[in-house]
Amino acid sequence: MLASAAIVVLASLAVERAGPLVGAMIATLPLSAGPAYVFLALDHDAGFLRDSAVASLPAIAATALFIAAYAAMARRHGVAGALAAALATWIAAALLLGRLGGGVGAAAPVAVLVILACIAACRRLRAAGPAPARPGRRGDVLVRAVIVMVLVVAVVLA
Repeated sequence: MLASAAIVVLASLAVERAGPLVGAMIATLPLSAGPAYVFLALDHDAGFLRDSAVASLPAIAATALFIAAYAAMARRHGVAGALAAALATWIAAALLLGRLGGGVGAAAPVAVLVILACIAACRRLRAAGPAPARPGRRGDVLVRAVIVMVLVVAVVLA
């Protein structure tokens, strides 16, 4: 739990000091899910961990679609509208992609194709450049860390 929160804090500090690219690289390291899998491994067998890792692939693809939807909507519809559209996209994609079945042999290629499609779709958005950054508030990093710790606890207890 603390390890996941530490990764979020480090990524947040990296964004403030080195920019969004470095922060994104730190935040998306596979280390962020590691602590949750350690806690799951304490209570579950290898089959459960394998199945949960395979089931995470559609969620990863849905997350790529969430990001693409948010990026496409943010400038025109603000934070609330973009989050609503992105969340609806994520829910629909997670439900649809989660039904594919076929194990890792099917889930991994689909996830890769979805991610590549999202990258291609967002090329024109990158050409527009970043939106002006707003200064961070003092408690932002702490709030992010607490949210991640709560999420890890929820996953472990579920």
